[in-house]
Amino acid sequence: MTMAPTTWNILVVDDEPDVLSITRLALRDLIVRGLPLNVVTASSKADAIEILATDESIVANTAVGFIDVVMESDTAGLELCEHIRNERNDSNMQLFIRTGQPGTAPERDVIDRYDISGYFTKAEMTEDKLYSLVKAGVRQFDVNRIFQGTLLGMSAVMANAHSREAMKSMMMMVAEGFLSSDVADNAHYYVVGDEPFFGPIGISAEDGQARIDELEGLDGVPFGFGPDKIITADNGDRLISIGATEHRPKASALIRMSDYDLSHTNLVSMTAFMQCFATLWGPAGP
Repeated sequence: MTMAPTTWNILVVDDEPDVLSITRLALRDLIVRGLPLNVVTASSKADAIEILATDESIVANTAVGFIDVVMESDTAGLELCEHIRNERNDSNMQLFIRTGQPGTAPERDVIDRYDISGYFTKAEMTEDKLYSLVKAGVRQFDVNRIFQGTLLGMSAVMANAHSREAMKSMMMMVAEGFLSSDVADNAHYYVVGDEPFFGPIGISAEDGQARIDELEGLDGVPFGFGPDKIITADNGDRLISIGATEHRPKASALIRMSDYDLSHTNLVSMTAFMQCFATLWGPAGP
């Protein structure tokens, strides 16, 4: 299960030390979705493969890779992309090819064969270009991360839908995997019917329920065709409100994450998960 990020890892692979230094300098103060970057550098395909094979903290949230084509061989960078996609089965990392020798590999062939997000000459890779590519790449990586986690979570909950206790245990694993709960200002509280099923974390049950009741009175963004909505408070608190129907009880998720800015797309994935959970809750036994 992918753990909640505390930084975004950016992998930079190039055999020119100046390129590595300039890239690190250009990205030094960049914040994406409330989190800083951790720029990891390698000077060859072999070095990059070793890093990815041995440092689990790097692998978990490597959002973007900038990879030179010509290093220890004329196609080393392309071979690294193939390793990431096909041997590591990593379809989430957003890969950008940087080459000092345009024409070494046909751009369209590279994009199609290696599932590359972009192909650039080093002359094109200005600081502004790096900024925009990292921002866009991290955002796409994070959407993919949450979406895949939501699908896995739904599958796991459905497999345990025979028992509410089993569903609650599975929900705890899902929530702990995708939401950061180790920052003092963060808070999470999840309720189905009248029963908490995850949390409270960072907030008491009494205060959590009071906050849910308060936010319920605000306008929100409707989700789907029923009474469900996503509410964002002025202080950044988010409430996923799943309305009661004849087929399911009411459910609520109060989320406060001061260190990580959940996008609306991510909230949509989480809302779909909450709908699934509430619908399965009613028929489940104790």
